[in-house]
Amino acid sequence: MDVQSLLAEIQDESKKQADMYKVMLEAASDKALEKKPEYLELHDVYVRSRKEVEEKFAKNTELEKTLAELKVVNAEMEKRQEDIETRICNLREQLEENSKKKQEIVEKNENERQKIKEQSELEIQGLEFYQMYMGLEVHTLRNNRVQFLFYNVFPDDSAPLFVIVRMDGKTYHITDSEPPLENLQQLEDRLNETNNLAGFIQHAREKLKEKANILKEN
Repeated sequence: MDVQSLLAEIQDESKKQADMYKVMLEAASDKALEKKPEYLELHDVYVRSRKEVEEKFAKNTELEKTLAELKVVNAEMEKRQEDIETRICNLREQLEENSKKKQEIVEKNENERQKIKEQSELEIQGLEFYQMYMGLEVHTLRNNRVQFLFYNVFPDDSAPLFVIVRMDGKTYHITDSEPPLENLQQLEDRLNETNNLAGFIQHAREKLKEKANILKEN
C-alpha cells in the first residue's frame, strides 16, 4: 500500500470518527436541552431553599438575641421580686414590732391611768380629811390655778393661811403663799418629784404655820 492510499484510509477513518463524535455531541446536546428545564427548576428550588434557610437563620439569630434580652429582663424581674419580698417581710416585722410597742404603750398608759386614779382617790380622801379636821378649803382660780386655804391654824386667829399652785399638765408650779415662804422652789421640786398632793398640803401647812409663828414673834 502506497502512502497516498494510507493517507486516504486515515482520512476516511478520521471522518468516520468525527461524524460519530458529531452525532454523539448532537445527541448529548439534545438530551441536555431536554433536561434544561429540570436543571433550571432544581436551580430555582436551590435558590429558594437557600433563601429560606438564610431567612430562618436570620430569624433564629433575632430570636436568640430576643431570648437573651428576655433572660436579662427576667433576671432583673426576679431580683426585683426578691427585693419586694424582702421589703414586705421587713414591713411585716416592723408592723409586728410597732403593734407590740403600741400594745406595750397602751398597757403602760393603762397602768399609769390606774395609778393616777388610785393616787387621785387617795388625794381626794386626804383632802376630805384635811377639810374635815384641819380647816382646809380648796378654791379654783383662773389660769389653771388652785388655792389651798388653811383655817384654824391658830386657835386665836381666824385669818387663813394659803398657798397657790398652778398645774401645767403633769407639772406643778407654786406661784404664791401667805405668809410668803422663801423656800417655794424647794416645795415645788418636792411636789413634782413625789407627785403626792396630799403630802404636799400637809407639808405646806406646816411650813406656813412655822413662818406665821416667826412673824408673830417679830
